[in-house]
Amino acid sequence: MTKHIHQREEYCQEYLEYHGNTSILRIRKYPRNVTLRKWLLFDTVEDALDYFNSEIEYG
Repeated sequence: MTKHIHQREEYCQEYLEYHGNTSILRIRKYPRNVTLRKWLLFDTVEDALDYFNSEIEYG
C-alpha cells in the first residue's frame, strides 16, 4: 500500500510504500524531477506495520 504523507515545506513531497514485509520505502520528490528513495528496515513485520500506521496517523 502506498500513502502520501505530507508536503515537507514548499518543495518536497513524501510518500511511504509498504508491501507487507519488514521494509518500507520512503520516497521524497523534489522539483526538477529529483527523487530520493530510502529503504527503512525493521526486525519484524509488526514493527514495520506499526511505523507505517503511526506515520500515516501523525504524518
